[in-house]
Amino acid sequence: MSASIDVLAVAEALEESGMDTRQAHVCATQMHLVANARKAVTRPELTAALGQLKAELLERIAQSERGLVERTAESERGLIERIAENERGLIERIAESERGLVERIAESERGLVERIAESERGLIERIAETERRMMDRMSTQYWRLVGTMTALLGLAVAAMRYLP
Repeated sequence: MSASIDVLAVAEALEESGMDTRQAHVCATQMHLVANARKAVTRPELTAALGQLKAELLERIAQSERGLVERTAESERGLIERIAENERGLIERIAESERGLVERIAESERGLVERIAESERGLIERIAETERRMMDRMSTQYWRLVGTMTALLGLAVAAMRYLP
């Protein structure tokens, strides 16, 4: 059985049906080689060859699936590690921020306590000064009162002497 195959026409027909250019050329070339081999293929041989091809394809698909599963698991482990690393980094940054905030709050509290104490000292000094001035005024008023009372008493004594 001999057949003449126009390889270019077969490749173009395969490309027009939607097959990739490289694949179309490979298929056309294989058809040409088979046609020129002058050896007829029987249906059982074709069925056996197709079964073997199907088994090989299934095995390759299974290998690809296993590879994808392994790569997916590896990627997942890598992502989990990166997430854990990021979490640790974030936890450290949060703790550092908390320490900074606590320090700033403590510093603010110390400043406020100092300002309150300073204000307190100022108020106490002003109150003491006011008390001293009040005591001075009261003392002055007291001695005026005593002086006035003495003068009045002296007048009363003098008036009693001159009274009949």
